[in-house]
Amino acid sequence: MLPFQAAAAVLFVVAPCLRLPTDPALEAHLKPGAFPVAAVRFLRAQPPLGRMFNSFGWGGFLIHELYPQYQVSMDGRTQTWGPLLADYMTTHYVREGWRRYLDRLRPDFVIWERHAPLAAALADDRRWAEVYADDVAVVFVRADHPLRAQLLRAARHTETRAG
Repeated sequence: MLPFQAAAAVLFVVAPCLRLPTDPALEAHLKPGAFPVAAVRFLRAQPPLGRMFNSFGWGGFLIHELYPQYQVSMDGRTQTWGPLLADYMTTHYVREGWRRYLDRLRPDFVIWERHAPLAAALADDRRWAEVYADDVAVVFVRADHPLRAQLLRAARHTETRAG
């Protein structure tokens, strides 16, 4: 039964993403503020950062925009995630024990909704460093990430150009 479910997920979730328009055409049709468009541009301009942890609601968009360089950690195919979904939700809502799931996954960076509880928690966690933020999204890297200093310089450069 599991192979059938995986095939159905590809057919109904991933396949439509493959037919989405190219970047400029897609951006023109997105609801402003719904997806991390500028954060994706920032990520594309950087060297590969490693394993990504992302917000559930952005999974399909991130697959379309960042695959194959990055693979999402979670997307809308909830039926395929099984027990991992409960662990993810604990982290998403910063419930008791929320760090355990991140520690187990060991992502190198996190892309998340700017004003969500997890973004606030990571901003207060010394193990993470914010390297990009806009009104929609924030990107954190592990504090010991080898590219942390470079990413912070790139984020300052992006802010200077935008301001």
